[in-house]
Amino acid sequence: MSAIDLTRGDLIRALGALVSARPAVDAAVRARAEAIAARVDEAGVAARVVRRGHADYAVEANGPGLFARELGSLDAPAEPVIGPAADRWAR
Repeated sequence: MSAIDLTRGDLIRALGALVSARPAVDAAVRARAEAIAARVDEAGVAARVVRRGHADYAVEANGPGLFARELGSLDAPAEPVIGPAADRWAR
């Protein structure tokens, strides 16, 4: 690893912290998370937006059998549409 690699990484971290602290960036990220949560709700799965920090939001989805529907379980195979739908929500 060279000095430039360390400098580049430090610069990226410093700029990321500055950008994420901007109210407009935080609002845009929050709006995107809320839009994803709304689409998840429309699909019949309970979802909520959780703030974890500046411009850092997560969408928590839960519902009966959700894990089993995505990955399969002893009772039922996975539904092939859940994974691709979740991928589309993330974009």
